[in-house]
Amino acid sequence: MKASRILRRASALVRRGWIQGDVAADADWCTCDPEDPAAVRWCAVGALQAANDTRPYPGNVLLEMLLEAHVGDAGKWNDTEGRTAAEVAAVMAAVADASNGWDIRQGLGRKLLASP
Repeated sequence: MKASRILRRASALVRRGWIQGDVAADADWCTCDPEDPAAVRWCAVGALQAANDTRPYPGNVLLEMLLEAHVGDAGKWNDTEGRTAAEVAAVMAAVADASNGWDIRQGLGRKLLASP
């Protein structure tokens, strides 16, 4: 599975519904599993989990590491006060572009985004 595909799917999930302080929530803002069909909001990490349809999930940790190579701790970055869904989705899409077709089963060879 290509990291870019999963990251783009995760970016689309964040654009559809985003949350801070939890990995995923349903329409009533109740915590749920990122892959739960009731989920309508995801943080960056939860969106990666929900977007990764490979089984088993060895790539989830690697995908999070790929994102964290660009933003630091993904959970803290997502939850930073003032952060927006548009910003999270845009960075995830940029990381997808920077992944150079990297396959999650091949390790973490990647180029980093330029520092802001």
